[in-house]
Amino acid sequence: MTKPATASPSKTYSMSDLYTEAIRCMKEEVRKMKQAPLTQEENNKLEAIAKSVSHEVVKEMKI
Repeated sequence: MTKPATASPSKTYSMSDLYTEAIRCMKEEVRKMKQAPLTQEENNKLEAIAKSVSHEVVKEMKI
């Protein structure tokens, strides 16, 4: 489970920050489920999925 981010109100985040955090979280969760290191192909697929999901969330939230 991820921990909520605690950021100061003046901090702004870019899409790159969002992608990086989404990729990190997804890789961590899949690694735990798999109980083994991820292959390069799995890493690449998770990165693509994380970017897609992040983009859709931002779009739906109209940010």
